[in-house]
Amino acid sequence: MSDVNLAQKDFNPFLRDPQYFEKPDIGLVRRMYSEILALAEQPKILIIDASHWNENLDVDAIIASGVVAIILKCSEGEEDSYYEYKDINFEVNWRKCLDAGLIVMVYHFARDGRGSQEKSWFMKCADEFLQAVDGKTAVWLDSEWDGGKITPLQRGNRHFAFCDLILGEGITQSGIYSSVNYVNKLYAPDENRWGNVWLWNAHWTPNKVDTLPRNWPAAKRIVWQFGIYPTYYWAPVVNGAGTVDVNWGYWEDGPALRSWLKQSTPDPENHLHPDLQEQINEINVTIANMITEGTERDAHISANESAIGAQGNRLDKHDEKFNNAGNALID
Repeated sequence: MSDVNLAQKDFNPFLRDPQYFEKPDIGLVRRMYSEILALAEQPKILIIDASHWNENLDVDAIIASGVVAIILKCSEGEEDSYYEYKDINFEVNWRKCLDAGLIVMVYHFARDGRGSQEKSWFMKCADEFLQAVDGKTAVWLDSEWDGGKITPLQRGNRHFAFCDLILGEGITQSGIYSSVNYVNKLYAPDENRWGNVWLWNAHWTPNKVDTLPRNWPAAKRIVWQFGIYPTYYWAPVVNGAGTVDVNWGYWEDGPALRSWLKQSTPDPENHLHPDLQEQINEINVTIANMITEGTERDAHISANESAIGAQGNRLDKHDEKFNNAGNALID
């Protein structure tokens, strides 16, 4: 995609130029070789990534499609800058995804700000989510933008600093999302710090294996964005998210991913929006008061019934005495 398309904040993923993600085409021989390699490929799970551009997520339909985890856009840029932006559906999306049992990771779209400043803005935007999961998640830095104002070396310094600072906040994992062509464009040719972070590769191809960017160690590439549903025929059907990016995550299953994130079990708590949760709490208090009042009323009625029953017993005894006295007179 041209930099003009990326000039507006609130990055629109539907404007991405496929040439940055579909290439390189590995050719027939390499493709056949990839088929052989795929026979011994490691286990994987289906992951989608989404933002407010995916509109209203139907989480039940997403899970029914076999999706195990979702990576949600949280923010982009830095506070008090032109590119300051928080995804307008983030708060709603993470709550309903967590409540439905999806594993939730998040991403921040890099805008060439200083690593510390972009980290601070992300942390502010993600605060309630991070509290809900106790920091046990992965934060990805989406790297596909060139503002033209810093060098590739400066960009590398800022992006790796962002990831280090995220870990310094007590968050379990951090990493960088990019592609072969964007790594070639955005980073220095001799950039060698890729082994310090986890890697999410974007290579849209029907091939069984992806082509890694320059200097990326295969052992650190743990997520592969391989296409878009329903744009590409090889993408599996994912209902409930509209047009959506599809990824392979290289974990055996959901519990293995949770272990990587240091999550023990799915969080059973309800993560409704605070305003709605407050209304529900008020209703619950009202119901509890009604139940208490009803219990007290029932106890009062029961006490009255007991008193009336005792009075009735005394009257019965008086009637019995009266009848006995009457019978004696008759005799």
